[in-house]
Order: sequence, then C-alpha cells, then structure tokens
Amino acid sequence: MKAFVANRVVLTTITMIVVAGVLVAAAALLHTRRISDSYDEAIKRELEEKALAYGDTATAFLNAAGPDAFATVATILSNSQENAAAEAASSDPAGISEGGFSNAFLSAEVWIPDASAPGGFRLFSEQEIRDGELAARDAELVMSVVAQSAKTGRAAAALDEKAELILTAVPITLDEDMMVVVVGSLTAKDEFAFFAAQRRQAIREGILLSLAIIAFVALIGGVLSALVSRQLSKSNRQLQEKSDLLEIALGAERERARHDSLTGVFNHAVIVAELRRLLADGHNEGSSAVAMIDVDGLKAVNDTFGHQMGDEILVTVAKALTINDAVVGRYGGDEFLALLPAADRAAAERYRDDVLDLLAAADIRDAETGASVPVVASVGIATYPDEADTVADLIKLSDSAMYAARQKRPVRSGDEGPDAPLTGAHAAEMVGEIVPLLTSGGDLSDKLRLVGRRLSVGAGYDAVNIVLLTQTHGSPLMRSTFGRGPDHLIDAWDRQQRSPEEGPHPLRLLLERTRRPIILEDPQNDERLSEAQRSVLRAAKLESALVVPMLWQSRLVGVMSVASARRAAFGARDAQFLTAVATQVTAIVRMETLVNELSSSSTRLAEAQEETVMLLAASAEAHDSTTGRHLQGVRALAEALAQELGYDGDATELGLAAVLHDIGKIRVHDTLLASTGALTDEDWELMKQHTVWGSEFLAGHTDLKLAVTIARSHHERWDGTGYPDGLSGEEIPVAATIVAVADSFDAITSDRPYRRARSIDAAVQELAACSGAQFNPAVIAALVRLHDKGLVRQLREATAHRPQAA
Repeated sequence: MKAFVANRVVLTTITMIVVAGVLVAAAALLHTRRISDSYDEAIKRELEEKALAYGDTATAFLNAAGPDAFATVATILSNSQENAAAEAASSDPAGISEGGFSNAFLSAEVWIPDASAPGGFRLFSEQEIRDGELAARDAELVMSVVAQSAKTGRAAAALDEKAELILTAVPITLDEDMMVVVVGSLTAKDEFAFFAAQRRQAIREGILLSLAIIAFVALIGGVLSALVSRQLSKSNRQLQEKSDLLEIALGAERERARHDSLTGVFNHAVIVAELRRLLADGHNEGSSAVAMIDVDGLKAVNDTFGHQMGDEILVTVAKALTINDAVVGRYGGDEFLALLPAADRAAAERYRDDVLDLLAAADIRDAETGASVPVVASVGIATYPDEADTVADLIKLSDSAMYAARQKRPVRSGDEGPDAPLTGAHAAEMVGEIVPLLTSGGDLSDKLRLVGRRLSVGAGYDAVNIVLLTQTHGSPLMRSTFGRGPDHLIDAWDRQQRSPEEGPHPLRLLLERTRRPIILEDPQNDERLSEAQRSVLRAAKLESALVVPMLWQSRLVGVMSVASARRAAFGARDAQFLTAVATQVTAIVRMETLVNELSSSSTRLAEAQEETVMLLAASAEAHDSTTGRHLQGVRALAEALAQELGYDGDATELGLAAVLHDIGKIRVHDTLLASTGALTDEDWELMKQHTVWGSEFLAGHTDLKLAVTIARSHHERWDGTGYPDGLSGEEIPVAATIVAVADSFDAITSDRPYRRARSIDAAVQELAACSGAQFNPAVIAALVRLHDKGLVRQLREATAHRPQAA
C-alpha cells in the first residue's frame, strides 16, 4: 500500500512538472511572439546568448579540470580581494590606495546542495569584487538560474533589468553525486540604457513568471520531500557529509591564500586590510600601535651563505614577532608589519624589546662552515591616534622610525670605540680605494701590506692577513700581515705561516670544499687552528676572526683573514664586504703575476706566450663578462684589417696587443659595467677613465708599448671629439684606429646588457655611416672590402666557435 501511494505521488509529481513545463513553454512562446519584432528584445537576446556562451566556456573549462575544478574556483574566489589589494600596492608603496584590479564580474556567489531540501541549493559564499558598483540583485532570479543550471548541467543566464546586470550560472560537477553552481554578476549598464524604455514591461512579466515558477517548483519539492523523506535519509546524510567537506576545504583554501607561503604570517594585502580594520575599530577601542620591522643584511646573508639560510632567518623573525597577541604580516621581501591592538607606546616598546631579545638569542648556523649568523632587525613604532590617524601615515611614520633605529644601531654587535661602522656605502668606498693601491707601481708584497693597513684603519679590524697559496699544501707563495698589536706577535704569526705543515690546514680544506667565508667565534680555542696559531691569537687578545677564500676561476689561490679584539664582531655584511675585497685583490694579483711573466721575456710581444696574454686580458672578465667573450673577435678582425690596409707593423703583433685594449676596466665597478640604463655624467666620466688606467697599468714594460698605445687611444674619434686626449685625424695612432673599428664591430654584433646583438650587414652599414666622423675612413673602406669578399662573416663564424681564454 505504501509503495502504491509513493508511486502515485511520484506519478502525480511528474504530471505536475510536465504541466508546469508546458505552461512555462507556452508563456515563453507567447512572450517571444509579442516582442519578436522589437529591436530592443533582439539586443536582450544577444546579451543572453553572450552570457550563455561565456558560461558554457567556463563550464567546459572547469569540467575539464576534473577534480581540480573545485580548487580552481576556490582559489579564484578566495584570492580576488587580496589580488586586488596587491595590484594596487604595486603602484602604491604603502599598499593603501583605494580601488583594485579590473574584473568583468561585479560579484560571484557559490551555491552548494542543500541537504535539508533535496534537489535544492543554498548560498555558501558571496564575494563582491568591485565594491560600490553593485546594485541590489534579484534574489529570486539568482535562485532561478541556479536551479536551471543545476537541472540541465549547462550554463544558464538571465537579465536583471532593475539592477542592470547579467546573471550567469556555471555548474561544476565535482563527482557523480556532487555539483556546485557559481553565479557571476556582470554589469550591463550601457546595454540596458539603450532599451530602458522597453524593459519595464518585460521585467515585470519576467519577475511574475519567475516567482510563479519558483513557487510552483518549491511546492512540488516540498510535497515530494514530505512523502519520500524517509527513503532519502541515507542520501541526505551522504550529501551533508560532502557539503561539510566542501565547506571545510573551501575555508582551508581561502585561509592559505591569506598567508605568506614561507613564514606563515599574513601576506601584504591581508595585513594592510587588517590595519584598516584595526583603525576602524580603534575609534571605539582607543589607542593601538604599528611596528615596521626590517631584517638587516638579508641580501648579504643570501649572497654569502645561500638563500636557504636567508629563508631560515625570515622564518625565525616571523616567529619572534608573533608574540603578545600581535597581528603579523610580511609587508615586503625583508620587511614585516606587526599590529598591536589596544597598545600604547610603552606597551609597543616593550613588545619591540621582547622581539629583539628573542632574535639576539636565536642560533642560526651555516651547515657547511658551522658559522653562526646573527639575526639582526630594526624596529620602528607608530601609535594611533596620537601620532598618526590614517593607514598611510602610520605606515610611513613607522617606516621612518625603523630607518632611524637602523641608523642609530651599530652594524656589528659589540662595535664600540672610534672605528667607523661598516655600512654599505663605507664598504663600497673602501673597495674603490683599494683597487688603485694594487694597480699602482711597486712591489706586490708592499701593495698587499698597504691593502692590509687600509682594511685595518678603514674597517676597524685589529689584524689583517693575506696569504697567496701554492697548488700544493706547503709553505705559502706570499704573505702579508698587518696588525695593531706588538711587532713581535706579528713576526710570530709570520714565522708560524712559514713553518712547513705536517698536512693540509683544516681551514684550507674547508675553504676548498665550500668556497664560503668562515666566521670564527672563538678562534683562541678553535681546534681547526694549530696550537701555535691559537697561542698567538691569545697573546694578541683577538676574540673573533673572519676568513674568506681568494678564488681564481673556481680555484683557491689564497686566503684573506681579519681578526678583532671584540667578541662576535663579524656578521654577514663583513663576510660580503671582505669577499668583494678578496675578489678584487685576487684578480689584480693575478694580473700582476702575468704582466711580470710577459716582462721577463726577451722577445717581442708577438713572440711572447699567447696563452699568457689571453689570460691577462681575461682578468677583466671578472668584472665585465662581455669583455672576456669578445677578445678573440677583436683580435681576428684587427689582424685582417691591418693586412688589408698594408699596415707598416706586424699584423699579428697588433692583433695580440689589441686583446689588451680594455684591461683598464678592472678598475670599473661591476654595477657600472652591467648597467642597462643611461649613465649619469659622473658615471660616464668614470667609465672613460678605463683608457687611462689601462695604459698606466701596462706602461713601463718594453714589450707592451703597442698595447699601451692601443689601450689609451682606441676611443679617440677621427673628428676630435673622443677621449681621453681629444686627438683627431692623423694624430691618432693607426693601430688604435684599427682596433677601434674591430672593437665597435664586435660590440654591435654581440649581446650586451643594454641591447641585443645586430646582424653583420647592419653592423657594417652602421660603421660605414660613421666614416670620417668617428672612424678612420681608410679603415672603414678596408672593412667594407673584407665584407664584400665574405671574409668578415668567415672571421665571425670562426671566432664564435674558438675556445675562450681560460
């Protein structure tokens, strides 16, 4: 009997649905026929068709994503406002300007199955993406498109003429029993304005029809649910479980999108939004505080010890900041923002002190060398509303306070006394002063001693030691020690270094393996040093030390070390600075050795060892990689041009001397050589000095006279506007004019930091256009002849595959 009743209910329900479908179809047909001739209705149909096409495309895309469709939708919806704020922050450093990114949707709603109403859906979440632009939507119309989309499994669309919106419903099938519907609202103000006069009657009819259908379907659903609820209880429980899992998963996705993936604290967009909310609540709750935190020296840590250690420091700082109920977010790469609700300045300063104490106690070590890297941060505080009452002012004020705190705090812990702290600007200045010391005349050992003295005086080191190593683990090739202590201790250290070792020194082995700086926190008791070395350090009362490798083409050729009477005197900044000095010293010492090798030869330059000349020129590659790569090209073309011109001298000798034309760039800073923008007047004057520095470096060596001439004059111009001497016409040495053309051709046909390479034909045309102005007309004519014969291309292809200088 129960089965019979249930069957009759089902049959009755089906009959009523069919009747409803007929009524709806008849009403739609009547409505369509009434306005079929209306141009306005044609536009409305076009809008609906476009919305359906938009929805069908989204449906196909999301269904193709399969199990990933849910994660895709969840991520898009949960990230919308955060992405908008982040994009706004890209043009606004404070990240506080109003507005956001442009999006076609004004809002997006997620509808999930309603376990309490089989066949029905309930609103799970709503996201307004463009605040202030969304009028009130027709809720019944939204439910209608949701029901239609869920029923057909295809996109559904409707026009909300009152709100001037197009509603598009997109069904997403997660599995055979689970479907969600995403409803997006798009603006249609311009289109609705076009047929505003015709829409009023249509929207009234549509609303009445929709309400009638919704009421009818709801009645049927209620009757059917009441009659068969017992039979569907199991399905309802399963549906509820899936709905709960969906809700949990969506919440988890949304929460992950709000946090920084490395540190776990809020991301930039969220912490700025939290600050806005805090200020809004602060009108009722009173004072609050904001702290801006900058991790000092993070780039130095990354460059010296690797990004893994830099990440560990960021995580440590984030953990230290999350105390005392602070709301913390990562504001930038090495900056954090901490919000302190209901905190006055005194409470904020206590928070700052607690954080700095935690960071001071942190123990982060380099796994390779065992060096302890201190975690140093600067904290700036601003209070609301006493000191600032807007988001922009609070961020700006706390940032300024943070910068002031960093300026007041010594860079190295325990840095006391008259010695200047090792700031970035001071370090760069010192590197610039050390290079001329090495490239000046004099004995190499004297130069190294001058470098040690300059480091001691300029950086506040109590002792500086430079050792040049042999390839075997024996006595050093050369050494230089400078210290502030008694001379007998310096002599004792030198004697210890001269003494033959029983085996490889542990620090040398460690440097050869890691090629990283080594910070010795307690060198007096460090067993990696010999007992004799530790004894000297104890007598000199040196409490900490820093050792960096001197590398030449990935080979350890020396060691530079410094020591201090202060404990914990060295950190990542010192390691980065001393590494930069060691790089400069290594390159120039290597150049000095090669020049001496050339000078000791009794033959002319063309007969000297070619490999030695190429190695000497390649020294510039440590600063300008393009210089090292185009040596062979300049040499080959210079020789060919000399032969084509009938050059009076030896073309081979000229080509080999041409290799050294840019040797003066060893004294030009890396950042200037790698610049991709226009140089300032000051930078350009510095760059032009490489011609003078190169000629001075090579001067005094009989076998290098031709190289000296070329190095100085290869940037002179035929019209007299070149540098450094402003020579013109025949005043310019012929060899220099030949190398100028070869150098410019190779530069044009090679990739550079500021532009891409050009073709051989384009390069020849560009050089020919400068004949008589920049270049010697006779040399340009010789280049054109070589090009017409196809020899320029042959030379270019041959040198492109020739091995680079080692």
